[in-house]
Amino acid sequence: RLQPRAEVKINTYAVVSRAIEEGINRGWNRAHKYTSTPDGTTIKSEIEKEVHNSLAEVISWPDD
Repeated sequence: RLQPRAEVKINTYAVVSRAIEEGINRGWNRAHKYTSTPDGTTIKSEIEKEVHNSLAEVISWPDD
């Protein structure tokens, strides 16, 4: 006899927080890929880009 399925709840805050943290780390590493002293603009740009990429891995955004 089949058992009823238990409801699964995802901790959205934890998933999004982890994606943001991973994006920050990847962005920081990318900013330092070719130089040990990147300027602030490069660091911010790479972090922003990688946070967006990380969030896109766990969130489906509307097409509008």
